[in-house]
Amino acid sequence: MIPIPSAKTLVQLPQIAPLLPFLPTTALVISNLNLEIGDIVTFTNVSRDATGQPVSASLRTGDGGGPFNLGPGESRQHTYTIDGTFTVSLLSSDADGQFLSVERDISCQRATTVATARPGL
Repeated sequence: MIPIPSAKTLVQLPQIAPLLPFLPTTALVISNLNLEIGDIVTFTNVSRDATGQPVSASLRTGDGGGPFNLGPGESRQHTYTIDGTFTVSLLSSDADGQFLSVERDISCQRATTVATARPGL
């Protein structure tokens, strides 16, 4: 039989206040992570402050583009003109001056061409 502790042996923990201030939640929606040169990609800012209110953010596309200011829920389209892997970053802040950023890699490749044989040529 397992002993059940009595109320005298239970320890009640005091409530502990958070040690760090709440930070904004930086969030970015990217329409496509694997692109070909010339494809259009859409970046949408869905960042929130600690209370859940939408906040503005600053976008860098990783290929030298930016910073671009994006309002709450705002989108921006971008076209990559060279191949490579690019680190996209979004930085948001709240009214208290707390900052948070998020990064994501995007791959851009040259368009693949398929050669087809034509009989008689």
